[in-house]
Amino acid sequence: MNSIIRIMRPSERKGTAMMARHTFRAALALVLLAPLASCDLVVDPTNNVAPEVATQTIAGVGSLITSVYARLQGTAFYGNELIMLGDLMSDNARTSQPAVNRVGHYQNSIGSHMGDWGASYQAINEANYAIASARELLDEEPTLANRYMGEALFQRALLYFDLSRVFSYEPGHDVGGWDTGVVLRTEPTRTASEATFQARASVQEVYTQIEQDLREASGLLGQYGQDDPFRANEAAAEALLAKVYLYWSKWDDAIAQATAAMSHTTARLAEPNEVASMFTRAPNVESLFEINYDAATETLWVNDCSACFTWPHGTWFSMWPSDELLALFEAGDAREALYPACPDGCPATAPAGVRYVNKYTEARGSWTDNSPVLRFSDVLLMRAEAYAESGQTSLAQADLNALRAKRNTAPITASGDALLEAIQDERRRELAFEGHRWFDLKRRGMDITKPAFGGNPTLPYTDFRILASLPNNQVQNNPMLVQNPGY
Repeated sequence: MNSIIRIMRPSERKGTAMMARHTFRAALALVLLAPLASCDLVVDPTNNVAPEVATQTIAGVGSLITSVYARLQGTAFYGNELIMLGDLMSDNARTSQPAVNRVGHYQNSIGSHMGDWGASYQAINEANYAIASARELLDEEPTLANRYMGEALFQRALLYFDLSRVFSYEPGHDVGGWDTGVVLRTEPTRTASEATFQARASVQEVYTQIEQDLREASGLLGQYGQDDPFRANEAAAEALLAKVYLYWSKWDDAIAQATAAMSHTTARLAEPNEVASMFTRAPNVESLFEINYDAATETLWVNDCSACFTWPHGTWFSMWPSDELLALFEAGDAREALYPACPDGCPATAPAGVRYVNKYTEARGSWTDNSPVLRFSDVLLMRAEAYAESGQTSLAQADLNALRAKRNTAPITASGDALLEAIQDERRRELAFEGHRWFDLKRRGMDITKPAFGGNPTLPYTDFRILASLPNNQVQNNPMLVQNPGY
């Protein structure tokens, strides 16, 4: 039985990816790694077509692109977990007192991790559909087809990058020779007859595919894209590729791509007097790419809500900044305004004077904030790290101090390992509660330190819990799919 996809009218698609949240989630017969079943989407019967028809039109391809953006808004992606859990699982965040939820993540318990294997491959399959269909429409609709192909390639690269860093080690940092990556699927699976069981690729193969997608995406988006931080754009593709190279320890390539990204965007470093409020602006002045929510057209729930965990007026107020993070801020640092003391009306259970995160304040509506994915300061610090790793000390210092000047902090003159440590500390100060800390430790092969609160021990990098477990049903159903060690 054919699946059904709804082609949205141009007026419905304008300005946001939100309508897709409810209309495209089950749009295609998505074939993952388990036995197949066709699925149907019940929508307006006057506007239904099968996917093989929908993807023959540029409007259908645009709808698929919109659907992938909508998937990225989900709880397991940038709606919450990829933004929040990296700090709670490491040393930037602690549970509330008393603890309300996510204690397992704070304790690094088995089964408490990040990532949604199945949902990621659903989104990847839609991106694959869009890429393949856009290529077929190049002669008919060259401008939009190239733009959509660039966006879908960026989306696929981002999805594979996040899958890889959650479920696999980074290149050169494997433990016990475990260099197993994730399953690579680059062609759309349209029917059950096309479904094949597939083994996991190597980490190098996955990174090579991500690199290829982003290089093609940046070229297409540079020629056909728009400088829109709510959609994939040239600078975003270059910034993501710079991050991929940083994880890959390819310092010169990381420097080149970070430099290109910063030169191809209107994003900039926020001024000191903008820091306290920059996360309430849509887009953030620093955003090369952010996940956009439109509260006027969207119905979110508390699990998609970052403010619900970190803001006193949120639903739970269950994640607080750690004392260790707060101790890193120097007197006069503009970023201290993002961690104020709990005001009157704070939950009665909270200790007096507890400080909270003021990056997510339901600025877009109830339960709704935009989610930063690629920020200018992140890209600048990536380049600083790559300069430092390649021995270009003065250039690394210049990038680090350019950011520090915008945060009202004094310049740093460290070199060698001390400079690398200073850059990592700066990433903690700048990017806390944006999903970076766990991965910054992991990608460097470092142990996962924990706050003193709660008495949880350091998680050694050699511990199997560094990697998330694959879903058991996927492993059981696919004889070629191997589980991560220790599970």
